[in-house]
Amino acid sequence: MEEIADVFRTSGIDVTETLVFTHDRQDTIDHVAEEYGCDAVLTLGDAERIERILVPIRGDTNLERIVALLGAVMGASEASVTFFHSIMEDSDPSHGEFLIRGAVDRLAQAGVNRNRIDWRLSDEESPHDEIIELGKEYDLLILGETKPSLRNRILGTVPTRIADELDKPAFIVRDLDDQ
Repeated sequence: MEEIADVFRTSGIDVTETLVFTHDRQDTIDHVAEEYGCDAVLTLGDAERIERILVPIRGDTNLERIVALLGAVMGASEASVTFFHSIMEDSDPSHGEFLIRGAVDRLAQAGVNRNRIDWRLSDEESPHDEIIELGKEYDLLILGETKPSLRNRILGTVPTRIADELDKPAFIVRDLDDQ
C-alpha cells in the first residue's frame, strides 16, 4: 500500500493513512472518510507494482471523480488502463459505449496518451463473474461508490466481493454529490 501512496505523494496529491481499531466497522469507514474529507478509500490487496488498472463503469454516476483519480494515478506512473462496462440484457448497447468513450476522451484530455487506454464492453449474464475473471490480469481496480453508502459498498456488495475475491488493491471513489 505504501507504494501506491507514494505514487500520489510524488504527484503532489495529499495522502493520509489511517489505522483505526473499532468494534463497529460500518460506522468507522463512513466516519473516517467524512472526518478526513476523503475523495477515495483504498482497500488492501496484494500488488507489487501498478502496471495495469481495471475500471468497471456501471453508469455516469461519479464518473468525473473516477476519471480524475485515474488521471492522477496514470499521470504519476506508466500504468495502462482498461475501462469495462457490462451491457445489461434490457439496456441499449450504445449507451455503454457512449459512457466508456466519454471516459476515454476525458482521460485523454487530462493528458494521458490514448495508447495507454483500452476499453471493453460485455454482454455476459454475470458482470460480477466477468470482472473477477478479468481482474486477475490487473494490479489495481478503481470502483465507484454507489448508493446507499460507502460502508455498504466496502462491506457487503459488488465492489467488496470483487476486491475480496481478487485480493487486489482497489480504490472506492466516493460519491459526494448526495452527502
